[in-house]
Amino acid sequence: ARSAAGVRLYSIASPSPGVSPKMTDYSRWTLVHQVRDQAAALGERVFITFGDGSPDLTYAAFDRRSDAVAAALVAREVGKDDRVMLLVKNRAEFLIAMIGIMKCGALFVPINTELRGAFLQHQLRNCEPKLVICDAFDGVDAAGTEPQNLIVIAGDLPAALPPALAPAKVEDWEAFEASGAGLSSPDFEPTKDTIAGIMYTSGTTGPAKGVLLPHGHMYLFGVGSNGATGLTAADVYYV
Repeated sequence: ARSAAGVRLYSIASPSPGVSPKMTDYSRWTLVHQVRDQAAALGERVFITFGDGSPDLTYAAFDRRSDAVAAALVAREVGKDDRVMLLVKNRAEFLIAMIGIMKCGALFVPINTELRGAFLQHQLRNCEPKLVICDAFDGVDAAGTEPQNLIVIAGDLPAALPPALAPAKVEDWEAFEASGAGLSSPDFEPTKDTIAGIMYTSGTTGPAKGVLLPHGHMYLFGVGSNGATGLTAADVYYV
C-alpha cells in the first residue's frame, strides 16, 4: 500500500486489513452471486424492513423471490441482453425485479419515475425494452418501440395504455411473480465482465446517454461504499 495526498491505496491482490480474502475471488464479483451467498449464509435473517408496514424481507426470501422473477421473465421469452425497463419507486419489488432480471441475463434499466414526455419517450425508444415493469406509466405519446409485456405493481390494471405501450400484454405483479414460483430458476451465470444494466445520464446537456454497467463495477461500488462508511453486518442502513 502507498499513500498519496492522505489517501491510502491497496492492491486488490493484497487486500487491506479487515477486507475479506473473498474480494480476490473474481468469480463472485456479481450481484447475483452476492445475493445467493448472503441467502446461504444468513437465511431467514431480516434483510430489509419497510416503514410503510409491508412485511420484512429476509435474505432467503429475497433470493427465492428474485429466482421466481427470473423464471417468469424466461417464460415470457426474456433472456440474455434483452432490456427490462423499471419505472418503479423505492419498494421491495424494485430490488426483487433488479436481481431477477440479472439472474436471467437480461439488462436492468432503471428509469427516473419523475420523467415525462419527450425525456421519457427518448429513453423508452433508446433502450427498446422487451418488458416494462412500472408503478404507473403515463406521459408517453409514441416511442417507436413495442414492449411485449407490461407488469404493473401498484393499483388497478389500466383500462387503456399510451400508444407506445398499446401492443403490450398487461399483467399485475403478483400474478407475474407467482407464475415463476414453480419454475426452475435460469442457470445463467454472470461474470464480473457481464453487463448487468444500463444507467441513463441526466440529459441536461443533450439527450440522455445509456451507460453500460458491468457486474464488477456494481460489486466494487458496494464494497467501496461499505469501506468508506465503515458499515458492518451489525449496522442498520436507513434509506
